[in-house]
Amino acid sequence: DPATAFPATIELALAVLVLSILIGIGLGLYAALRHRKFSDQLIRVLSLVGISMPTFWLAMVFFYVFFYLLGWAPGSGQLDPTFSTPPHVTGMYVVDALIAGQWDTFGNALAHLILPTIVLTLYTVGLLVRFSRSSILDVINQDYVTAARAKGLSGRIVTFRYILRGAGGGEPGTGLRERVLGLQEGAEDDDEQPEDDDDHPGDGQGGAPFGGEPQASAGAGCGGGGHFTLTLGSIRP
Repeated sequence: DPATAFPATIELALAVLVLSILIGIGLGLYAALRHRKFSDQLIRVLSLVGISMPTFWLAMVFFYVFFYLLGWAPGSGQLDPTFSTPPHVTGMYVVDALIAGQWDTFGNALAHLILPTIVLTLYTVGLLVRFSRSSILDVINQDYVTAARAKGLSGRIVTFRYILRGAGGGEPGTGLRERVLGLQEGAEDDDEQPEDDDDHPGDGQGGAPFGGEPQASAGAGCGGGGHFTLTLGSIRP
């Protein structure tokens, strides 16, 4: 049902987007400022690992470990069967439960959202770390940055007012903003591929780890496509 699938997709996509930007750009900035040091190399390796692991495989591993073995995460769907859906406002269960003041439902919906959000974030963070690190290294030794340091400005001001601002713009095709927007490239090609086995509303139809009906067992579903932007294209009527 698109009326259920679309809000679930938006809810998951927003969670992944916010988390990915905060972690990805933060780690990319730290790696660039620690250029060629151990922490820089470690972050680069971890980002490569995040990009390299197939999302659907990582989803199954996380589901098996955190749900089946450890019991730390819920199963599939958006809510446990014992919970009723919150009053419809946006169609996003976490938001609707918060608006209605149904704190138990809010906590349960949020718990179901955590695992798929982490899985999808790992891939996107890997890309953002590499893009942001590269963009920041392009401007970190520019003349205006050197001049700002020579004026005696604090490292925080130089970093956020000069380096990040310069990296956000950059030359055409190289700025961080353009590279982040470029994460969506290839989504149309990927959407032409067969759907992953994922049955959660908003993430295609099938039956993978986070699959299930909205009130049947957990997680807002992950594993559709390469990263979160592809979930928007995986909705079926």
